[in-house]
Amino acid sequence: MIPLPGIASLHIFDHTDRFAKITVFMATGETAYSYEPAIRFYNSLNGPKRSLILKEANHIEFYWKDEFADQAVAGIDVFFRQHI
Repeated sequence: MIPLPGIASLHIFDHTDRFAKITVFMATGETAYSYEPAIRFYNSLNGPKRSLILKEANHIEFYWKDEFADQAVAGIDVFFRQHI
């Protein structure tokens, strides 16, 4: 195993204050193994944000399945047109 000292020890919840002035769009799959931590992270952010929960998608599917990828791209497009 290759050690990853800077990455492996990162606990994102210790750094949510760094996102205070950053516009955040978060898409996550409803059945993703990372769903609950992603929602906790999203809820801890105080800046401009929007989340999109893709029904019945797992962690990887919305990267390559059209029915999920199209929803994510449309959500990102609307959000960033409003905030940029």
